[in-house]
Amino acid sequence: MSRSVWLVSYPEKVTPWMRFLLHELLAGPVERWSDLDRMVPEVGRDSLPRIGPLWCTHDPYDVHVQRFGPAMRGFILVTPERSSRAATWIAACVRHPHVVVPYPALCADPVRALRRIGDFLQVFPSDVDLEGIVARCSPAARQRVRERDLATA
Repeated sequence: MSRSVWLVSYPEKVTPWMRFLLHELLAGPVERWSDLDRMVPEVGRDSLPRIGPLWCTHDPYDVHVQRFGPAMRGFILVTPERSSRAATWIAACVRHPHVVVPYPALCADPVRALRRIGDFLQVFPSDVDLEGIVARCSPAARQRVRERDLATA
């Protein structure tokens, strides 16, 4: 069984943006919304994933470990400075490799935050590449992908 890196994001509204950023960082531009499901799938409370390289969850750490335990290689936690929902993940920082990105820092300087995530994932794009990734993952760009999917459905 391969071990995975988990994206844990609070508030949940940041998840689509993070999924786009991670897809761009690891696999290139997002052409269709379904690309995200292949590269950074979301795991719901009722689904057991086939274990892959990168997964997204909103489950608390203890629930996650009960379900997927040895499958976790590390995690990326995007959270407000103080989040009770993220507390169990923060406590788990001593047990697993991780990078914690405060949500305000992600909003203030997404290039710097993405650099930290890239370093954690051992992916090292240039600052110019990171700036391009951030630009291609804007809300307007995500909306264009969604609209293109709807037009071709």
